Amino acid sequence: MSNLLQRLRLLDRQIQHQRSWLDAFRGSSTSAIVRPLRLGTSRGSHPNSATLQRAYGTEATKTAAKTYRTRHFDFAKRQYEPKARQLLPQLKTKSLDDIIEIYDGLTPSQKSNLSDKNFFDLINSLRTRINLEKFKPEQQRDRSISERGLALGERIALDLRNSRLSNVGPDAFVLLTLFTETHTWDAGNEFWAWLREQNDIRASAKAYSIAIRMLAAQDTDLAEIESVYQEALTRSHANFVTYHFSPTSVLPDRTQEHLSGIDELPTSLLSSIIIARLQRGDTKNAYLALDTLLRLKPRGAALAKDLSEILPERPLTEAWALFSMMCRTKVGPANLAFRAMISLVKPTVTLANRDRHVWVIRAMLSAAYMQAGGGGVLVNNVISEILIAITQIMRLDGASDLPADQRELLASAVHEVYESMSVLFVKLGVTPSLSVYHSAIVNFAGQGRQKEFMTLALEHAKALGYKPTIVTHRSVITAAGQLQDSDTIASGWKSLVEERARLNQYPDATDAHILTKAALLANKPELARAMLAEMTHLDTAEVDRVVSRIVESEEKREIEAIPSRALVEDILTHVGKLNDDVQVFREYIDAGESVDQLAIAGKLPMTLTRIPDEIVLPEAEMQRLYDELTTDATSLPTTPVVAPVLLEPSASVPIATLRYENWKTMNYLLAISQRSDAAYNAAVDEAIAMGRRPPTRAETSALGEFKGVPVGLSDFKHGGGVAQGVVGDEVLDELNGGLNFGARQRILELRRTGD
Repeated sequence: MSNLLQRLRLLDRQIQHQRSWLDAFRGSSTSAIVRPLRLGTSRGSHPNSATLQRAYGTEATKTAAKTYRTRHFDFAKRQYEPKARQLLPQLKTKSLDDIIEIYDGLTPSQKSNLSDKNFFDLINSLRTRINLEKFKPEQQRDRSISERGLALGERIALDLRNSRLSNVGPDAFVLLTLFTETHTWDAGNEFWAWLREQNDIRASAKAYSIAIRMLAAQDTDLAEIESVYQEALTRSHANFVTYHFSPTSVLPDRTQEHLSGIDELPTSLLSSIIIARLQRGDTKNAYLALDTLLRLKPRGAALAKDLSEILPERPLTEAWALFSMMCRTKVGPANLAFRAMISLVKPTVTLANRDRHVWVIRAMLSAAYMQAGGGGVLVNNVISEILIAITQIMRLDGASDLPADQRELLASAVHEVYESMSVLFVKLGVTPSLSVYHSAIVNFAGQGRQKEFMTLALEHAKALGYKPTIVTHRSVITAAGQLQDSDTIASGWKSLVEERARLNQYPDATDAHILTKAALLANKPELARAMLAEMTHLDTAEVDRVVSRIVESEEKREIEAIPSRALVEDILTHVGKLNDDVQVFREYIDAGESVDQLAIAGKLPMTLTRIPDEIVLPEAEMQRLYDELTTDATSLPTTPVVAPVLLEPSASVPIATLRYENWKTMNYLLAISQRSDAAYNAAVDEAIAMGRRPPTRAETSALGEFKGVPVGLSDFKHGGGVAQGVVGDEVLDELNGGLNFGARQRILELRRTGD
């Protein structure tokens, strides 16, 4: 009897809900026979539609139209079934074990009610736990976290395939992202094969873009990847998407950043196919796709995240142009992209080549300004590398052999630049690492023979909260040896021994080597022998051998030392240019200059090579060609749409101008990539013929091309940089009457599709 009464009460409650819903929906003023308790209202008043929407609305009713009966019975059912969203609270704060326990504890009914948002949060929590472990030092990683997390991911994939997670729709792709990031290819491929057969809601353009990245990361042939890309276009409003994703498409209005229909295009597909084509060597079509993406979305924020993947795959000349172009869009290049850019530039540093060493520092400083000015973050350890490279000027070939007065002059000049740059970066919120101060001690105090620089470095490190480490004491001992300061050697050794004791350690062979070498440079070999004799844990015979080897090496170095042919004035000239760059950097930051305006005005080094003559056109003719290729012939403007516009420093350039500048940069990339590809293919053929490991594309950069090419901020302060071409526009106008048919045809050839 009681069960029957409960069922009757439930039926009565359902009827009440039906009547209240219909009354509110129809706007009826007639009172219901039985008025239920209405959420958000007082007794005796009708609920309005907003109240009912809040009370009855669910993820499903917001996203899909339902009949009255479906709406009502779904609500009644949800009242009495456990809600999955209540069982997945704040997953960000949960451990992996908690997440596994929560998911495995869900009942079939709860899994079937798991919403898209629940699913998204669940998988992203897994990704976070696995990624955090991946970035830990090798010895601190817990490999079981990755294994158990991926095992859960595979169980979730199985539940999806078996229709146990029936409410999961558009966000199903995030599970494919997990498998792609962790290189779990078998599970990823199996899940993609299932997802590909689902409806367009689950098999979305986003899912296809992730699948393309997954296939590209494996050994999948480019033809197969291209077929997946074409399939994605077919499923995404084929005609509209296919047209606008073609290299020859035309925008209805180039002056507007946001266009109806264009903003909704699945541009993640373009980003993915760009990466896949570059990885497979299809450079031309990759850059044509990039050209399309930047035409659709000139401030391509999404692409900035992909730079960290693209840059290491390309030669330095191409990577620099890509990086600077993204900075010009002011979307803030990803930190990994900035790291990748510096990692490509830095290997060209060589202490044997003064010109190249300073050129690389100036290039890194320019990259740092473009990163900061473009809205990106200056990464601590990357900035520290720039500062360390400056201190190493004191170690350039010939610098250490300068007479005392010239060495002192050089040390003071370089230290001034170092201090100015350090202050600038601290002002921008970047704290130099402790290794910077170690390098300053060894190079300015030691190589420069000026003890006050050691004191300054130690004081600055202390002011930033750093405590001396073993490396700090080693640096002090090394510099003291070059200063021939036996007292500082002794105090430095004492501090090192005390630090070792604090760590429950003894001085090791490296410590003994540094002490011995410093004592010999100070002409106090007995000092090292006496101090090492107190280290009873060290083998006396081994200590004697160490001392003997160092003595021999020092004598040999003195005999073989080649007098420097470099004049200090030559090095100081380079240092002066670097100092000018720092001052321009500071001026731009203080004045709040806009990076995009500076770039378009020719005041930033947007390329590392001169624009090839074959694609140089007078500006008016270049604009005419741009109009022909990017507008409907029946609606060409009577005046150039990209005419220079004077703006306030804080304003951005017109979006039409940015589109035009991106188009010109792509002409440059298409031209130089042909040369890069030819050089790479030749290098690979030669390596195979010689039985050597084929080089990477980045390794085939022609460093000789950089000689004499301006790269510092001060080189471009007054505009008219490399981007203007080898020959001025006025000369081209005279020679060609405003037309350069050879360059025009070359640009059309570079942009021709179907090759």
